[in-house]
Amino acid sequence: MTFSLDLRRFAEKATRSLDTEVRSIVLELFDDVVLRSPVDTGRFRDAWTIEGLWQPGAMPRSGSVWIVNPMDYGPRLEYGYSKQAPHGMVRLALQRIVSKYGT
Repeated sequence: MTFSLDLRRFAEKATRSLDTEVRSIVLELFDDVVLRSPVDTGRFRDAWTIEGLWQPGAMPRSGSVWIVNPMDYGPRLEYGYSKQAPHGMVRLALQRIVSKYGT
């Protein structure tokens, strides 16, 4: 085994480990946003999706991933309209993730 092969294998393993960690954090953020979402009929909570370069079972090595809710009243809910979530959902969930994992 050569030194360059060892380095390549280490880099591949580290990249897989990083991809797994990023995927885990994205899913944790997604779950937190969904659980913080106010519920009336359930349409808003059920509408959350993960979009972008997301592939089932994989996380992109580069690019962006978005947590999206297409309901037109989402911004109103995020900025205090709901008594169930008066401080929003996304900002609080993101703040918690940043506090836990850093920037």
